[in-house]
Order: sequence, then structure tokens, then C-alpha cells
Amino acid sequence: MVAHELRLILPCEHVLWSAASASEVLSLESALRSGNGKRITFAEALQRTLSGRQVRASSFGRSVIICGLLSLAWHMNQRDLQMRSLKVGTEMQERTIKWRQFITKAFERWNQGALRTQDTPKKRAQGDEVLASSKVLYHLAQISTNVEMVDCQIFAGLTRVLGRTIGRRHREEVQNRIRKVWAPSHEARVAVFFAVQFLCSTFQHESCQVEVHDIAPSIQNMHGASISPMYQWTMYTAGLVVWCYSYAVDGPAHIVFTSTQQEDQTRHMENFLERVKNIQSPEEVTFYRLNGCAGLLRVLTDIFTESKWHLLHEGAALLEGCVSLLNAKPI
Repeated sequence: MVAHELRLILPCEHVLWSAASASEVLSLESALRSGNGKRITFAEALQRTLSGRQVRASSFGRSVIICGLLSLAWHMNQRDLQMRSLKVGTEMQERTIKWRQFITKAFERWNQGALRTQDTPKKRAQGDEVLASSKVLYHLAQISTNVEMVDCQIFAGLTRVLGRTIGRRHREEVQNRIRKVWAPSHEARVAVFFAVQFLCSTFQHESCQVEVHDIAPSIQNMHGASISPMYQWTMYTAGLVVWCYSYAVDGPAHIVFTSTQQEDQTRHMENFLERVKNIQSPEEVTFYRLNGCAGLLRVLTDIFTESKWHLLHEGAALLEGCVSLLNAKPI
């Protein structure tokens, strides 16, 4: 199903999910109806968010809304990919820019509403973990809306996508598109900005500008199955986008990093993040050389290798190849 087909009531309250019986659910629903007046559907909440109107929702309800926005962005992007394959001209490109700007503003409005939800200690206590998880989705949304992840993976050396082998001509088209179209664009800088924000908030709890760190585990605790696949996937997406942009713009690193010691890799990553945490806006991305991210990619590779999710094992192998490309001699 797509987002507009879901007619469920929103907000979804935590107490309904924790109810012990059907009779308790009915009782709680009755109390919620009498206490909150008219309750809106998910589709209406999504429409209000897109049009800039306020939506009153629980922490879980806000998570559902950001997932709906992500779904909408994905379907719009799929439409664009189909039209691009038919080589539609500039009119389609202009529409693409408009819907991306439109959905990005909706993400920002959602984030502002989420921040207002945290204004009181009571609200923070009620939904900290759920809201923090949805902030991870917010960064994933901002990144993935501004980059074609399949192109990034092909640029990194992926040989098969959805069971299809990537031919030489297709790979060259992607490489050209990444280097000459995406990397110089504003969308690339936005994707990199949010990727850097997320990575800094994950690995530098005390100095980050965003509050994803509410559920960010320590580096030691990341090496295991306890961290959620959604969090790990966002880490993978962010790391790959930083590499893709840096390699397209700057090429291989000037100083090769080849250490296999975990302490050296962590120190190298921390030095890199300490430098890029000062990026205040997408426009400032162009002032930083980001191809010194080999230590970061090594740390991510180690984390994903121990994941239960097979997709992250493939991601680890791809990031390992990215490190090799960074360490290659410039042509």
C-alpha cells in the first residue's frame, strides 16, 4: 500500500499498543475519543504536514508521519527514474526540483513539530525513545531524498542491483551522472550536510548539534546485534554518501590510511569528525575536503560485519572497497 491508501486514525497512542485485551482497547479508544474530540486519519495528518498546517500527534504518531513522508518521497523518486529512463527533457527536471523542495520543507516542518513536542519534561519522558528513533528517520529522509542511493552504490563498485548485473555502459553513465550532475548540485551538499550531522551525533555525543544521540550507543556497544537495523542502515547510508561526494569531488586521499588496528581506526575517525562537525550549513560543505574518511569507513565496516542483517554485510564489503579506492594512487 502507498501512504494515501492508509485510512487509519492518527495519532496512534502508546497505551493502545500496550493494552492487554480487546476490551481494554475498546475502553481506551472510547476515552481517547471523548478526551480529544475529533481524531484525524493518517492520510489527513500527512496532508496537513505537507501543506504546513499543525498536526497534534503522539511521539509514535509523529514517527508514523515521517515514515509516510519517506514513502511519498520514494514513490515520487521512482516516478522520476522511470521518466529519466525515457529521456524526458527539462520540463520533467523542473518538476523534480519542485517536488524535492516541497517534500524537504515538509521534513523541516515535521522536525520543528517534533522539537516542540519535547518542550516539557513530561512529554520527553513519555516518548523519548520513539521520538529519538524518528529523528534518525528524519536524517535518513533528508539524505535519501537528495541522492539516488543505487547510483551511489554503483559508483562505489556494486556489480549487481536487484539481481541485475551492472554493465560497463550503465556504470559509465552513473559515474558521469554522479561526478557532473549530482556532486556539483545543491542536493548533494544537503545530503552530505545531514549525513555529517548524523555521523557526528552518533560518534560524538557531547559535541553534536542535533539530538539523535538519545538512542546512539557507544562505539563499544555497536559491535553486536542490539543496535537496531534501522539505525545501522542510516549509518551506512550516511557513510556511503560522504564517501561518494568526497571521491567524486576530490578523488583519492592525499594521505593514505591503511591501519587495521581498531584503536587507530577510531582515532582517525574521531579526527575526521572533529573537523567536519563545524559544518553549519549545506553551503559550507564545499569548503571542506572530505576524502579523509577512511577511518570512519573502517569503523562502520567492523560494525556492519557483526550485524544480523545480510544487507549490511554487503554494505560492509562495499565500504571496504570504498576504502581501497580512497587509498589508490591518483591518476
